[in-house]
Amino acid sequence: MTHVVAPLAVVVLATACTAPEKGQVIAKQHHPAYSWVQTTCTAYNKHGMCTTYAPITQQEPERWVLTLRSGDVVGDRPVTREAFQLCRRGEMYPACAGKTP
Repeated sequence: MTHVVAPLAVVVLATACTAPEKGQVIAKQHHPAYSWVQTTCTAYNKHGMCTTYAPITQQEPERWVLTLRSGDVVGDRPVTREAFQLCRRGEMYPACAGKTP
């Protein structure tokens, strides 16, 4: 039974995270670029304990996201800066961005 449940769970999660390709804009989010430091182990002793850590700087790019509703489906769609600026809440994407659906 576990062999059936695990793949099914992956399919359900993948489907739940899928944003509609077109729909009404119900929210907008702008995420500025930022960096953060992740510490990772680079050396272990004979007991498997970490003995040396190194900082690794991660860069996250600026992102623009529209939350779309298409029927009962709601999801976040990453868009270009231009599409983000052109589309307002209540408008239909991708028409509001000057693209044909």
